[in-house]
Amino acid sequence: MEEIHEDYIPCSGGGVMQVRIKKGDTVEAISGREKGKTGKVLKVVSSKKGSR
Repeated sequence: MEEIHEDYIPCSGGGVMQVRIKKGDTVEAISGREKGKTGKVLKVVSSKKGSR
């Protein structure tokens, strides 16, 4: 059984999802048809409603 620590984040993705991806970053596809391929971020689209 897992122990709960003070820095435990009870959500999907946990701490991994807190990484901010910026234009120009190098990323790697971890699933899908392009799995294993790397590339450079050309554009980032914000998921927050109303932000531009």
